Amino acid sequence: MPDCEAMYGGLKFVGRNAAERPQGDKAMPSVNIHSYAKALADVMDKLTEEARNSYACAEAQALAKLLGHFKENTDFAKITFTGAKSDGGRLLWQPCGNCASWLQQGGGWGPDAQYKLKDSIVASLSPQKSKGFKLQKDDFPAL
Repeated sequence: MPDCEAMYGGLKFVGRNAAERPQGDKAMPSVNIHSYAKALADVMDKLTEEARNSYACAEAQALAKLLGHFKENTDFAKITFTGAKSDGGRLLWQPCGNCASWLQQGGGWGPDAQYKLKDSIVASLSPQKSKGFKLQKDDFPAL
């Protein structure tokens, strides 16, 4: 599996499969995903489509690096993923069974294909809008 890139805010974060991560690039993706995308971590913790752990994928590491940089200031709907291409421009990457549980094609085709977080995942990660409330005069004590 070639490298994967997660892109957001004009920056690219490269992820590699666990077995291909160089020394010094061994931070566990589960830490940042659990810290900044708990709803996604809950999904990933239960995945069994592949024999390996869902955090061992390049996509998970790329996302974890992105989350480690942007932290709570992430608009999950604007994150895109892409992968390595051959010299002839052929895409060498597409999500595995585990990653396909939380990624969907987000644009492009063939070598220009991009993926994004599934809409259902984005909805579960996005801050909830305030329902609003009406202040009552009794809400504040008299001075």
